[in-house]
Amino acid sequence: MKNILPKNLQAKGFTNSEDANNEQIDILSLEAIRKFVRDNFKKNKTINSKIGSYKLKHIAEKNIGEYVSNGGLIASMILEGYEYKKDSKTSPNANFNLSQLSIRKFLK
Repeated sequence: MKNILPKNLQAKGFTNSEDANNEQIDILSLEAIRKFVRDNFKKNKTINSKIGSYKLKHIAEKNIGEYVSNGGLIASMILEGYEYKKDSKTSPNANFNLSQLSIRKFLK
């Protein structure tokens, strides 16, 4: 499973060489996140820059009822087949080809 995840993806999200000692993603916690993603999100053809992984992490946390790391959310989205784009070179966040309609109910 880890082979398809980017090497610079850790619990806080994407890292650069300066903070490479970040905590690793808890692989066991991904199943609940992946189920939430499968049950609630839909893919889009293009990357949605309106909502990033950090906001999605909070949506998942609220609905799963347990802590979700930014990296755990990113890993789950990748493992569920979503395309991603890093927010910027220094940001730990990512955007995905996520349908805005599928997350509208969570943004109220």
